[in-house]
Amino acid sequence: MKTGNWNWRDREMQIWARSEAARAAKRFTRWFGNQPIKRKILLLYVPLIVVPLLVLGIVSNMIFVNVTVDKMAKAVADDSALISVRIDSMLADMKNCANITTLNLIQFYHENTRDSSNAVDALVLQRKIENILRTGNISFPNVDSMLFIDANQRAVTLNTKLLSNLDEGLQSEIYNRVMNSSPSSVWFSMEYRDFFVTDKDTPILSLGKRVIDTETGDTLGVLILNLNETSVAAVFPQFSRKGGSVFLVDDDDIVIASQDKEKLLKPLEHASFDALSREREDFNEILRLDGQKTLVAGRKLQNFDWRLMIIIPVAELTAGVNSSATVMLVLIFVFMILVLTAANILSALTAKPIVSLTEKMREIQGGDFAVSIQADTTDEVGELAAGFNEMMKRINDLTAQSVMKQKKLREYELALIQAQIKPHFLYNSLGLVYTLCGMAGATEAQTATKSLADFYRAALSAGKEIISVEEEIKNVKDYLYIQSKRFSDFFEYQITVDEQILHKKILKLSLQPIVENAIHHGLVPKGSFGHLQITGQQEGSQIVFTVADDGVGMDAQIASHLLDRENEDARSGSFGMRSVHERFQLFYGEQYGLEVQSSKGHGTQVRLVMPVNGGSIC
Repeated sequence: MKTGNWNWRDREMQIWARSEAARAAKRFTRWFGNQPIKRKILLLYVPLIVVPLLVLGIVSNMIFVNVTVDKMAKAVADDSALISVRIDSMLADMKNCANITTLNLIQFYHENTRDSSNAVDALVLQRKIENILRTGNISFPNVDSMLFIDANQRAVTLNTKLLSNLDEGLQSEIYNRVMNSSPSSVWFSMEYRDFFVTDKDTPILSLGKRVIDTETGDTLGVLILNLNETSVAAVFPQFSRKGGSVFLVDDDDIVIASQDKEKLLKPLEHASFDALSREREDFNEILRLDGQKTLVAGRKLQNFDWRLMIIIPVAELTAGVNSSATVMLVLIFVFMILVLTAANILSALTAKPIVSLTEKMREIQGGDFAVSIQADTTDEVGELAAGFNEMMKRINDLTAQSVMKQKKLREYELALIQAQIKPHFLYNSLGLVYTLCGMAGATEAQTATKSLADFYRAALSAGKEIISVEEEIKNVKDYLYIQSKRFSDFFEYQITVDEQILHKKILKLSLQPIVENAIHHGLVPKGSFGHLQITGQQEGSQIVFTVADDGVGMDAQIASHLLDRENEDARSGSFGMRSVHERFQLFYGEQYGLEVQSSKGHGTQVRLVMPVNGGSIC
């Protein structure tokens, strides 16, 4: 029983809520409808301007920020690729320098006495070894310093600072590892040390290589090459102005090169992008580090398990954008104030004359459109009144002009169809001219070329669309001469036209498309010799031209729909005939045009019917 009471109360509440919403809507509509037109303009105009401006400002700022970050991310990715290539090149130079210098030292020992017991010989040997080291430094400038220690633990170098704490170096792990290594190079991680270096306060990356006599297998000495951390960090771009940093991390997650010297030889701080850098060869991501969004980019070096890292806070990238956004918001706020002021002034200026115009409009609400509004002023209201009067006048004028426009439309359609068929024969005749020109008999080629020229002269007709029947027959004869040369073994033709109709006017290019259709779709596919008959005579108030062939013909059903625009099967082969038919109907009237009679295997007859006194548009 309690459940039923609750359901009844819920329904009552829903009904009450809907009725209250409907009453509130009605009250607002009534209130808005009773407001002066000035206030209505303000209530509608202000939100339409203010809201889009705010949305535009916010959305454009978001888009600008995203575009800026994307562009910077792309630039940082390109920088990381370039830096990694340069670092790979520096490390490759060290290895190549070690290999070439080792070969030069072995060759030197082969060519000189190994036992230098007197001081003069020892000095000469030292100078020659210095020259070998100097050659290596010149060829590979990325190598900061080199030191050679021979089998008697005598050291030769171009920088005497490397000889500091030499005894300690000879007892060090570096020297012992190289002495006990294979001929391949041995890399030593970036570290601080006070031997075999030029500056003990600068971390150094070293490469050691044992020099072995290739003939005897004896150890000739040890070659040490150094690369300062400052040389590696020198290739890093300066991101410090953006609050960013660039550093190189080895396979033990130790920073071995950095613009921030406090991070040198210390573990990597952020495990999140450390894992990211281990998973992918190159990466470019936005991560949250130390509570802020940060652009992290980098890649692995090609020949070492080292990773280049670039870190830039996104806030630093968008600092300029945020400043622009602030300026934009200020401008929007100023513009909103101007818009509100302008809306208030506009509503005041518009409301009063509109009320006056409304009173005038009530006088013609009876439906008498012949009544005009008296325009006493030249302001907007006066222009509205004058415009209304002009509108009524133009309605009557446009009604009268509508018939004329329909007639003009038929003229335009006629011109369009004629423009479509003008080049129709060109492509069929070029092949013949080309063939005849390649033949030995120049006379036929000249005659054919002249006929072709006469044909197009008649086709162009100096821009005239109406020509005499005599000119049209001459054009057909030129066309048939060309086609008879092209298909000499296929047909012969005969033209019979009454002289009394030769001076009559006819649409240009009316008979040629019909003749062309008879040849290409009737006589040529027949495969044997055929006949083409063209006649023209006056029959009462009409002139009738007949084009008959004894070609392959067609089914009577197909012939009856040949001229239909909607007939897809006939459109591809009867474009010219259909164009002539449509032109005649547009120019002379629907009762004129083409009539097609055909029987499959017995040829086709096409009648072209036109009025005797043609030449005026219906």
